[in-house]
Amino acid sequence: TIFSHLLCKVKVEARLANDKVEQKIIESVTLTNIYTKGDYVAGEWTKQSEPMNYVYPQPGETSPSPTITMTDKANTVIFPETMFLPQRLTREVITDRPKISIKLQGNETPIERYLYNDEILNSLSVWNQGKSITYVITIGNEEAVIDFAADVGGWEEGSPNIVPVQ
Repeated sequence: TIFSHLLCKVKVEARLANDKVEQKIIESVTLTNIYTKGDYVAGEWTKQSEPMNYVYPQPGETSPSPTITMTDKANTVIFPETMFLPQRLTREVITDRPKISIKLQGNETPIERYLYNDEILNSLSVWNQGKSITYVITIGNEEAVIDFAADVGGWEEGSPNIVPVQ
């Protein structure tokens, strides 16, 4: 039996830029304007709709809410592997482009970046089916994002056919 997934797997990791940063505590990570519905017809995803926001970790009923602590330059998972509909990250007029927001403890304003940035060479413009995508964000001393990169890997067995997203 050949298995090829119709969804896309996305994960976000972060790391500290250097040893001068002792630690950063992340209160939440939000993926904004992510399509949640679509039709799979004749081998293609169409009619994506109903964009939603996904927050991790989910605010708890207990106080304080869960947090994620980064303590060194090693990658730390800040948004776990999650299945999403394949979709374009370059938005037309229908909705705003998808973005990521990282809320650091002690900062009023979250760090925000679009998931697709046409000013960055090789910026990922689509989440294709059957792919595993890992975003790696490097955070510096001043809560600034120093580097924001996406790595696309296979997540399929059998046929490497990619279903186009319209």
